[in-house]
Amino acid sequence: MNILNAASIEDLVETSTFLIERSLCGLVWLDPDLVVRDRAGPLVDFVTLNEPVGTALLPLYGCDDDIRALRANPRHRVELANVKIVGGRSESPRINIFLHWLETSGRYVIIVVRATMQSEVEAELENQSRRRVLAEAKIIEQAKALERANAELTRANRDLDEFANIISHDLKSPMRALRYLSEDVEQALARADEKAAKAHLADLRQQARRMSRMLTDLLTYARIGPNDEEAMTETDTRGLIETIIASLPRPEGFAIQIAGEWPVLRTVEAALDLVVRNLVDNAIKHHDRTDGCVTLAAASHPIGVEILISDDGPGIAPKYHEAIFQPFRQLADPTGSGTSSGIGLSLVRKTVETNRARLQLDSAPALRRGTTFQLTWPGEVCSPEPDR
Repeated sequence: MNILNAASIEDLVETSTFLIERSLCGLVWLDPDLVVRDRAGPLVDFVTLNEPVGTALLPLYGCDDDIRALRANPRHRVELANVKIVGGRSESPRINIFLHWLETSGRYVIIVVRATMQSEVEAELENQSRRRVLAEAKIIEQAKALERANAELTRANRDLDEFANIISHDLKSPMRALRYLSEDVEQALARADEKAAKAHLADLRQQARRMSRMLTDLLTYARIGPNDEEAMTETDTRGLIETIIASLPRPEGFAIQIAGEWPVLRTVEAALDLVVRNLVDNAIKHHDRTDGCVTLAAASHPIGVEILISDDGPGIAPKYHEAIFQPFRQLADPTGSGTSSGIGLSLVRKTVETNRARLQLDSAPALRRGTTFQLTWPGEVCSPEPDR
């Protein structure tokens, strides 16, 4: 079918103009001597007029024989695909070149068509690949977040079970004591034994105070959870230790010594305070002499600081090394004060685990006196021990 039968000349002109003006294609005409005589469209602005085609359009350099051969075979064409013009306009697109011989006008026409650049395809593939990688990374991060949430839920359930066990078992002892003492008071009053009644009431008050202390410590234990970045501060560890020591009651002749290098550490100060305070307080309370000694020594460690808390007390037998960290599990108190709720070291262990620290116990009373807790506490060292 003749193309003119399918569309009017006006339609062809309008369509051609549309494509040329929008740089979707361009036209270049050559005379029979292969010299550029005319061009149409911004896509071919780089083509120089009145120059041989090999000079004006470098991709066709050396193609003169192939071009001339078109005159003998008008249905053939010279074709160059995906050509990048160097030295032309900036951001020049890649083009496809089609060269034909026009028998009617007796000249050559070069049809230049904007090509989808290979680099554009590669860029799109790269973008799709990047989007896929980002999506996969997001899925992985969501999976990790879900894993962390599941781990936290498991920990919370474990803590809840532990809390329930403590409530159901360990608090029964002081509650029984309260019941028995109240019965003793009632019996003493029935006998009109005022002295015995007052003694039982004193014991009753002491048991009530102990139970109140246990409940307070138990709530503190239950509330310990993971610390985040916002909880971290620059902590002068030696200053913290000196504050702790100054606040702890102890016999007049009891000595506490500080040794080693104590850095300024970016860490959770409240958590470190809780651990060290309880360890030192425990060493004082369970010492069997009023002239005992506790030594705190610090040294740098790859993850933060290592603190040794050593005492010269009676020590802890290896068979009890695990039991002392259980809530309300108390060994015999050499002082007989009964002031401990039995949850201090449980608070210590839970805080250590929550803050990804490490705590080791070294004590063998059969070989030597004393106990040493080795605490490895994480944190970013901001500076060595400040001058004092």
